[in-house]
Amino acid sequence: MAAKIHVALFGVLRAFSNAGQLAITVRKTRALLAYLCVEGRSSRTRLADLFWGDLDEATARRNLRRALHRLRAAGLGDALQADDEMVALAGVGCDLNDFDAAVRAQRWAQARALYTAPLCDGLELEDAEGFDAWLRTQRERTARDWRHAMARHAADLESSGALGAALEVQQRLLADDPLREATYRDLMRLHDALDQRSAALALFDRCTATLQAELQLEPLPQTRLLAERIRARLGPGLSAAAAVAVGANAAPRLELRSVPLVARDRELELLSASTEAVVLVEGDAGVGKTRLALAALQRAALANSEDEDEDEDNDGDTTPAAPDTLLRVRFTEMSSLTPFQAVIDALREPAMAARLAGLAAVHRQDLARWLPQAGLDDSSTGGVADTLPAQFRARLLEALVQALALAAGPARALLFDDLQWADASSIELLAHLARRQRQQPAALARVLATARSAELADNPLAGALLHELAATGSLARLPLAAFDEWSMLQLVQGLSGSGGGVRFAARLASATGGNVFFALETIRTLFDSGELFVEPGEGWSTRHDPTTTDYTELPLPASVVDAVRARLLRLGPATQRLLETAALAEDGSTLAEIQGATALSDWEALEGIERAVAAQFVERSGLGYRFTHALVRGAICFGLSPERQRLTHAKLAAALEPLHGSPARLARQWAL
Repeated sequence: MAAKIHVALFGVLRAFSNAGQLAITVRKTRALLAYLCVEGRSSRTRLADLFWGDLDEATARRNLRRALHRLRAAGLGDALQADDEMVALAGVGCDLNDFDAAVRAQRWAQARALYTAPLCDGLELEDAEGFDAWLRTQRERTARDWRHAMARHAADLESSGALGAALEVQQRLLADDPLREATYRDLMRLHDALDQRSAALALFDRCTATLQAELQLEPLPQTRLLAERIRARLGPGLSAAAAVAVGANAAPRLELRSVPLVARDRELELLSASTEAVVLVEGDAGVGKTRLALAALQRAALANSEDEDEDEDNDGDTTPAAPDTLLRVRFTEMSSLTPFQAVIDALREPAMAARLAGLAAVHRQDLARWLPQAGLDDSSTGGVADTLPAQFRARLLEALVQALALAAGPARALLFDDLQWADASSIELLAHLARRQRQQPAALARVLATARSAELADNPLAGALLHELAATGSLARLPLAAFDEWSMLQLVQGLSGSGGGVRFAARLASATGGNVFFALETIRTLFDSGELFVEPGEGWSTRHDPTTTDYTELPLPASVVDAVRARLLRLGPATQRLLETAALAEDGSTLAEIQGATALSDWEALEGIERAVAAQFVERSGLGYRFTHALVRGAICFGLSPERQRLTHAKLAAALEPLHGSPARLARQWAL
């Protein structure tokens, strides 16, 4: 139901009802409305202290009652709900809440449209320091979220080919922060792609002048190099020798779709040689499980196609199977809410229609409601219920097994991806598929599955099935470890096409903990920002190489931040609070040192650190804990406001004092 009253907080605060704009003239009353819109149900004690903290309690509460009366009289009426202790709003919408929802749902265009001006412009209160501090925090948080959303929006627009629209978004980002050099580079690159090279070079001149005037700084080397590349394509103005030098040092744009599978030969051989009905590849998120499993399916499809060619005396075509012709059932947190949803979605892929034409009539009839291309009924697109009669459910499972066997195609195997999110019905189907495959190994499809080790424990049905399959000899498990320095070097050399990059690969492995996804996203970000160069005799290098040891200075990829924050939220509030505090503490801090700044009980803190270790966010280090790699720590810190960071550092310092922390550690915390 639509809100009866809507409050616009971006820009000058305004409130509207069906009858028009509400007249709220008293500044502090408007500030009270803004606070309630954002924070929701609040105690009278909190509100009185926030807005009238310099007055005695009785006077402050009397002023609060007057402000609430003004809000009701202005038109809020029953929308303002208050008793002796609490105050709340009901049926009141707010553009800030709409903005936050759009950012969470990655609806970047909507977020862009909603953020029209700073939050509550001009609403500062000289006599309410608590509210002003709260408003500054909200403005900073909202501005940070907006900048992040616009950067993602611009990237999405650019990847879809809408370069002009991406340019407009980047221009708005530059207007918001004219000292952010990376935005100048993004705009220069977009102008260059639009053949507007004079405009790109004019932006470089503007960047140079702005940095010199405001900060007495020169542009970074990657900004100057980008300008030289554009000037070389513009024509006159750069000598032929200089153009050759620029071309020799310029790193080619990275296309991650062409990333080679490296350092996984042993694992690929194990997958290809396994004969079990189910093979589970398990490991941390981003370690490369899906990439390895798809490579194994492609190899199986190619090998089986060659066997058929030899049997039929054909021409021996050995074209690898295209990725979209492999049968991949992708489980997600959302698909786990609907029985068989991920399986049905995979079978509905266009590439599967021709294969399902060979399904027996009895199975086509059983699947007709959910797979129109397999039967006669093309009117239903609903999901499969989990409350079917037992007799029909058994027929449905068998029909799905036969459909999966056909849809698997030449690979004669399929992928159950992210098994930790599989719904109960799909787990039952996997058990049935394994039993039937043992009975007819040559006719029915095998299953390659992937799962995140840390999150598999949260799906007890999946765990029970794996235990049962192992007991019957139907399961092989393949743990997939992160890349070491040698493996990372193979990846770097495969991408760069050079024999160098030893130093870069070693530091990249250290910064990312060998996580392949983190490494690839870091390389992509370095390319897009112009940080990555080809140094003669060294391969890939960055401007930080002379001083860094672990690349903590490098920019955090937005995709990595999103991935880490999403995993962090799934661990629960206690673990999230503990890890956010640990990210600001020194590596190797003990649980007692971290807990003192979290307000968590002993048991909450213990459970939180155990979940963090199981999820491979942190690992034990002596008597304390340290983050598994720098990017995880950085991504967690990225989501913390400056105010929260300052308060947490102060709490950490206070927690260290009774534990007899060293003066140096105390001083570092107080200084941050």
